[in-house]
Amino acid sequence: MEQISRSHIVHEPVPAFLEGKSEVQVQEIPGVLEAGWSPSKQPTSGASTTAYSPLTELSARLAGILKQIRSLKDAWPFLEPVDPKQVPDYRKVIKNPMGTALHSLVLR
Repeated sequence: MEQISRSHIVHEPVPAFLEGKSEVQVQEIPGVLEAGWSPSKQPTSGASTTAYSPLTELSARLAGILKQIRSLKDAWPFLEPVDPKQVPDYRKVIKNPMGTALHSLVLR
């Protein structure tokens, strides 16, 4: 997780807040620049105030693709894992079941 996230890094408090200021420039916040923030990535008026993240964007795109795949009429065999009680020798025949892989992907 530490390879794709910097959530384990703890920074000192914002000096301006310690001095009693109530507003600071974004770039004054420790860790913001290191996290990849730049003025060009700031949301425009009316846009979402959620911080830009390539992983968030990728996750949203992949979730949309997965939702489309799950909605296909021919996707039904892959939506739920095979019940070993109904097909006892399934794991002997199918070594890497696709249904389990697709089922394990959770949309939130």
